[in-house]
Amino acid sequence: RPRTPRGTYAAGTNYALDDGATYDGSYYRSKIADNIGNQPDTSPTQWEEMISKGDTGAQGIQGETGDQGIQGETGAQGIQGETGANGTGVAPQGTYAAGTTYALNEGVVYDGSYYRSKIADNTGNQPDTSSTQWEKMVAKGVDGINTLSLISADAYRTPLTGIPQPFSNTGNSANIMPDFDNYAGPRLLLSTSSNEPLKMYDYTVPDTTNIKRRIVFEPEKGTGWNGETVIWKSEHKKMTDNVAWTDKIAKDIGTFTAPNAITPTGDTTSGSAVITNISSTTGLAAGMLVTGTGIAADSAIVSIDSGTQITLSENATATGTTITLTCKSVAPQVYEVTTSLATLGFTAGDEIQEVIFVDDSSGFSAGDIAFDRCEITGV
Repeated sequence: RPRTPRGTYAAGTNYALDDGATYDGSYYRSKIADNIGNQPDTSPTQWEEMISKGDTGAQGIQGETGDQGIQGETGAQGIQGETGANGTGVAPQGTYAAGTTYALNEGVVYDGSYYRSKIADNTGNQPDTSSTQWEKMVAKGVDGINTLSLISADAYRTPLTGIPQPFSNTGNSANIMPDFDNYAGPRLLLSTSSNEPLKMYDYTVPDTTNIKRRIVFEPEKGTGWNGETVIWKSEHKKMTDNVAWTDKIAKDIGTFTAPNAITPTGDTTSGSAVITNISSTTGLAAGMLVTGTGIAADSAIVSIDSGTQITLSENATATGTTITLTCKSVAPQVYEVTTSLATLGFTAGDEIQEVIFVDDSSGFSAGDIAFDRCEITGV
């Protein structure tokens, strides 16, 4: 048996005759003197395996979880990054005038669109036809829907069976036709009262299953939308019906709800149209009206420059940080609803007269919202 146990085998050790060493779980005896560099498991001339490595034992029982280690110290502050280059701002100059000389990056409004001057000494170059001198930043919005089959004021003067004459605003206003002679234009400003008549239409029912109405509302007074609601209905009758309007039952059409204002925060710099450190640009869009401390009157968003910066059409009047910006859409809002002929009691070919009116409204002052137009089609 081994004379002298020498522990775990080491390749550089000189083992004497009968020295013992452990290697890879087995125990070996040196069979020679001066035994150097002979790996026991592959050198049977130099080593004798006396005890073989045992089989792998069964999995031991899971030990208990140790205590939570001590919280490591906070790492050192990283190096401050370099300040980025200043963005290019646009200096608003109002409506384009042919005789005015515009500087580089000055902005103008022309035919409903907003343009930025791409050059200095920019004179006499009409923005919509001079792409070398001007960059279009905000395009003009799409024109609204045209009215179909609107009865004119002259048509009202033609007596129709069952229609009360004359057309004056007396009695229950929900049961009369509006007097278009008193309207200044195609839009009608809404009051906050209920049962307000809007417009009257006549049409022939198409050979279809449903009637679709599309009604357009627009914000007035430069205030923009802020979650206002308008509940609107219609009264209609066949031209052949010998029934007074007071005997007709109003049909619910729907509730129009305007978009809510968006209120991010940002930093203003007096004399600059650029708003920085915007808390969020979600929901913002070019053309939105913007109000807030240090924001000039009639300011609107010209561009969304990044996730934290926007450019307005007017320069700020004061410098401030974390200013609340109230951003409101001014886009016309189209409300659609489809009703079956069976529900309306119509059949194809019927000649219909219909009055659209407001049943209730809330969230705005009189005149803030305009009923613009209605389109009635078969679908």
